[in-house]
Amino acid sequence: RVVAARPPWRRPRDVEERRATLRRRRGCRASSSEMARAPPRGPATVLLKDKEVDAIYELVGWVRDAFASARVPFVLTGGSALGALRSESILFCDDDVDLAIVGRGHVDAARAALRAVDGATHAPAGGRSGLPWDRVRHEKASRAWVDVFLLVEYGSLEDLRAAVATKRNGAPQDPRIVADATAFCAALPEDAWPLWHFGELDARGGPGLAIQRWPRECVLQRELPFIKGGHRFGPLDDLPLPPSPLAYVLRAFGADAFSVYYVEPEAHARGAGAGPRPPPVKTPLEDDHYAPVM
Repeated sequence: RVVAARPPWRRPRDVEERRATLRRRRGCRASSSEMARAPPRGPATVLLKDKEVDAIYELVGWVRDAFASARVPFVLTGGSALGALRSESILFCDDDVDLAIVGRGHVDAARAALRAVDGATHAPAGGRSGLPWDRVRHEKASRAWVDVFLLVEYGSLEDLRAAVATKRNGAPQDPRIVADATAFCAALPEDAWPLWHFGELDARGGPGLAIQRWPRECVLQRELPFIKGGHRFGPLDDLPLPPSPLAYVLRAFGADAFSVYYVEPEAHARGAGAGPRPPPVKTPLEDDHYAPVM
C-alpha cells in the first residue's frame, strides 16, 4: 500500500546540532529553506565532478516526474536514502542515486516511463551492462546515472532464501552464500514478516545479487505503509523514502551512519561481484559534510 501521509520521524539530535552549527557559521537561519543562502556547491564530492552532480539531480527529477505520470510508486534506497536524511542530498562520497520500484505489478509501467524520458537512456537489467538491476544514464554525462531496483514482498524466510538459492545462470547457489545473505533477516522477530526486499528485474531471474550485496536494506511489516514523497534531495523536493526512514537507514548502515563515512567507488559497476568484500575504512564526518551537495 502507498499512502500520501507522512509519518513523524526525527534525525538523531547530534546531526541536527551539527547542521545548526554549520548554518550559523555560514550566516544562515535555522530553517531548511534558508539553506539556499549557503555556498551553492556544498562539500566537495569524492567521486563526481560538479557537472555530473548537476546531471544526476536533473536525471532524478526526470525519473521522479516520469514515475508520477505513470503512477509508479518508488522510494530512494541505500546510500541515497541515507543522503536524504544526513545531508538532504546525494552523499558527497557517493557516485550515483539508487531507487526502487515498489511492487512487481509496476515494473512494466516503470520501464515504459523510463524509456520515454527525453535526454536519458534506459538499460534494462541483464542487457549489455550485465547488471541485475536497471540503469538510467544521462545522455550528456556518461557518469551520471540512476540505478533502479525492485522491492517485493516476501512472506517468509523460506521465500527469501528461495530468491537467493539460484544463480543468474540457473545453477544452484552455494548454500553458504544463501545462509550469509539471509542471516540478518533470519534473526528478525516474527512481527517483521512479511517484509520487503530486493526482487528480480533480470529476465534470467534471481534477485540474489542485490540481496547478497545489501542484506540489511529491507522494509519490515510493522513499518508499512510506503509513503509518497515528502523529502528534500538536493535541489529536488518531495522525494519518497522507505517507511520509517531513520530505522531503515540505521538498520542498513549501522548505528554510526550519522557520524562516519566510507567510499565505495563503482559499487554498482559491472563486475562488482557478490563475493567477500573487505570491510570499509570508516572516517569521521566533519561539520561541512552535513551540508547538502548542490
